[in-house]
Amino acid sequence: MIGEKFLLGINYWPRCKAMYWWKDFSDTEVEREFKEIKSLNLSMVRIFLLWEDFQPNAYEIYGRSLKNLEIVMEIAESLGLKIMPTLFVGHMSGVNWVPAWALSESGRSPFRTITHERVVDKEIGYFYRDHDLLEAQMRLIRTIVPKLTIYPSLFGWDVGNEISSLLLPKTIEDLDFWIKILSSEIKGLDPTHPITIGLSQEDLEVDKNIRLKLLSEYLDFPSIHGYSIYPKWVEDPLDYHIPPFLNLLTERLGGKKALLQEVGLAIKRDSQWMDFLKRNSVERIYVANEEEGKSYYRNILKVCHRIGALGVFIWTFSDYPETLKDMPPFDLSPHELYFGITKSDGSLKLVAEVLTDFMTEDVVKELPETIFDINEGMYFQNPYGNLISLFKRYKEYVQEFPETFQS
Repeated sequence: MIGEKFLLGINYWPRCKAMYWWKDFSDTEVEREFKEIKSLNLSMVRIFLLWEDFQPNAYEIYGRSLKNLEIVMEIAESLGLKIMPTLFVGHMSGVNWVPAWALSESGRSPFRTITHERVVDKEIGYFYRDHDLLEAQMRLIRTIVPKLTIYPSLFGWDVGNEISSLLLPKTIEDLDFWIKILSSEIKGLDPTHPITIGLSQEDLEVDKNIRLKLLSEYLDFPSIHGYSIYPKWVEDPLDYHIPPFLNLLTERLGGKKALLQEVGLAIKRDSQWMDFLKRNSVERIYVANEEEGKSYYRNILKVCHRIGALGVFIWTFSDYPETLKDMPPFDLSPHELYFGITKSDGSLKLVAEVLTDFMTEDVVKELPETIFDINEGMYFQNPYGNLISLFKRYKEYVQEFPETFQS
């Protein structure tokens, strides 16, 4: 049963391949790196099915990628790891990776769109409602789900990654329709394994026509991505309370326990500020040193367990080598090279000690309802203002009961 055991996992792209994994697949690479993951006290691995690598045209699922995906499941099974495949990807690390056949004839995305390793000045078609695009998505589900559901290594399904960044739904009803038909299709083929969807923290900061109550009707649990290094409303990029707070807010708005599916920090030997391109503006991001990173993750894991989160999946398995620095997304977002809990040479960062030593023996503490005494309708009348107000209230509670939230 979900919630019986705290889920400690990792988001995975191979160390030397990153988003180019499926185009240059190596089973020995996966086995070697999954063994590393297993040795770090991690039991869960979230992987990503880059859309164009699995569906080169609307009517075909690429057999080689499908076979390689099954090999991943077999390797995980041999090591006792559980896999959470993310089906529609889509948006990843500030870039929209879109197969050519799914592009719109008009419209530009605020994110860079890449098709077959080329930047294109287009956005994806309206996959929430477009009949042909919906049929293509159903075809992917009908091919992949029956293939993977037989593997003991399958944990559950992630419908998509930060879907509102791939394309904003025009209405609340459109997103509700999309998640309903896709989740129903998955459940019809696999009634056993749970379903979630990975939401961006921006989905809580602005109104993107996403309503967690509606989504939660079709999901076994919602998942949120929480980073303290990006939001402008965060005063301290190392404030470890941000991710647990966002997880709690997701739970209260959706009415179900939530998974902190992504939490990450760029970590190098020495702390520094780095510039990166966010949409059409250059912004700065804090890169932590190893001691800061170790403390940050230790506190996040402790707090998330104590407040009853379903679990934490860290972003990400490994730093990437300099050979990838001129390739998207790293060419415009160099900090993305350094989110790993291992270094590009395979050696461990200090944060690895936090994972191997992590124990879940603390007593879970329920926070009072008054911290989040707001319904979803009221919340999205002014999401940014309400988020800041609720976070202030949360921090006041933290200061009142420091033994719950500090090491």
